[in-house]
Amino acid sequence: MWQLALTTTLSVSWHITSGNLHLNIALLRDIVAGISVYEQPSTLTTTRTTASSASRETIYH
Repeated sequence: MWQLALTTTLSVSWHITSGNLHLNIALLRDIVAGISVYEQPSTLTTTRTTASSASRETIYH
């Protein structure tokens, strides 16, 4: 777990020094999403189902 955290920190630092701020923000969002998924899988399933239903309604209407 610590190795993953260290690798992530190095990746974020590399993105910042490379001036690729947009990708850096996307990476942070992925990390936060990953943590949320790990802690609350049932919430994610509900959200995905709702999103899918909304998408289908939009397509058919």
